[in-house]
Amino acid sequence: MAVLAGHQSPVWDVAFNAPGDRLATASADQTVRLWNLKGETVAVLTGHQSRVWQVRFNAQGDRLATVSDDGTARLWDAQGNVRAVFEGHQGAVRGVSFSPDGRWLATAGEDGTVRLWEMRGRQVAEFQDSQQNFQKRLFSVSFSPDGRSLAAAEDGTVRLWAIEPLDLPHLLQRSCTWLQPYLANLNSGLSERDRSVCRDRLPGIYGNRSVPGESSGE
Repeated sequence: MAVLAGHQSPVWDVAFNAPGDRLATASADQTVRLWNLKGETVAVLTGHQSRVWQVRFNAQGDRLATVSDDGTARLWDAQGNVRAVFEGHQGAVRGVSFSPDGRWLATAGEDGTVRLWEMRGRQVAEFQDSQQNFQKRLFSVSFSPDGRSLAAAEDGTVRLWAIEPLDLPHLLQRSCTWLQPYLANLNSGLSERDRSVCRDRLPGIYGNRSVPGESSGE
């Protein structure tokens, strides 16, 4: 048995990497530590400005994510170097989870939101309970095995959200659907060429109108 000693304040969370040869610990001393199985500190991850609540490795074990009372999440490599900082929550961040394919990071915060991020630190989606009349703190978040749903725990309940596909074709389709009323409005002042930007995705709003410069095929 090994005893891992080194943190200067309570340890809130611990996680193994996928190969099982490293442990990560998150502490109220504002640091995360990486350990080998002998109980030796391999790296000390510094940068958070307040308590670190949770740490998670990705499926490959070459990245880990942490969340803190300082309102941020951080992505680190296996050597302890910070690779990205995720900023946007309005308060402490309490939960973090990697998507099964490793492309996305989800965070849960005391501001009552779950946020979805690219690995470079850009937020791509935000989820919250649209029916609630007051803010409820969220304490943890988890992806479903297929990566298509997110679950988050709050005081007494769990919230579940579906994740819409985030690949380029689906994003373009969502954009065109959102623009449909504007594109269909003949009084919007758009030229026929500008109006045709979503022709392939919303053919029903164009009828048989041709686009200037478009070949008739004859």
